[in-house]
Amino acid sequence: MAIYDYFRLRKSGMSLIEVMVALVILGLTSAALMGLFLVGSRDTAVARHDVEAANMAQEILEQVKAAPENQLGTARDGTATTIQLESGASDANDSYNGMTIAITGGTGAGQVRKIADYNGATRTATVEGAWDTIPDTTTTYAIFKGVDTGYAYQVTVAPNGNLATVTVTVTYQATGNRQREVSLTSERLRR
Repeated sequence: MAIYDYFRLRKSGMSLIEVMVALVILGLTSAALMGLFLVGSRDTAVARHDVEAANMAQEILEQVKAAPENQLGTARDGTATTIQLESGASDANDSYNGMTIAITGGTGAGQVRKIADYNGATRTATVEGAWDTIPDTTTTYAIFKGVDTGYAYQVTVAPNGNLATVTVTVTYQATGNRQREVSLTSERLRR
């Protein structure tokens, strides 16, 4: 009976040392779990931005690939806020108003602006905000619907035989002030 009484008494309560050890283990486990939670939250935010940037890049890529020939070309000239399009561009006033123009190659490559006004007679598009580098006769462009976003992006189109390689690169600031990029590439049949 003595052994039975010992275990029964032992079962009914814990010593102070056992309680302290249990609290220390609980504290260490909680701290580790909190660290994992914070890392998971940060990684989830980065993944969310990556998905948004990839979706945006895909949308722009599809728009550029579907752009008609009169919305792709080589500039004839430019000023601080204008670009003179190829002679094959639309001759109707305001036909490109509100659309986006991306400098896809040559001088000023990488710049993207919204078209504020278009003069069909001179084939001149006036953009919102001055160009960082003024387009010239080496500048190639693509005009498309565009997307409203807080992310910066670039569009490049490189000739490749009967195809053109179209690349859209979306850039954003991640947590910790790190810059991240998402880039998608596809090909477009050259007409």
